[in-house]
Amino acid sequence: DLRAEHAHAKDLAIQHKHGVKFTAYWVDEKQGKVFCLSDAPNLAAAKAVHMAAGHPADEIYEVNEGQ
Repeated sequence: DLRAEHAHAKDLAIQHKHGVKFTAYWVDEKQGKVFCLSDAPNLAAAKAVHMAAGHPADEIYEVNEGQ
């Protein structure tokens, strides 16, 4: 999906301003949803990148890596 690719590029362009590093994204074209994976110092920073990029996230989940 070209829109998702452009949105991801916007995230990558400004992620450093918020201490965030986006590592991957996936598109569910049937449901019209995009899922991103990022490493962020906190939930607010991840939200801030999406807001500043012009596409606020509907939901963001804070998770920890399992072992």
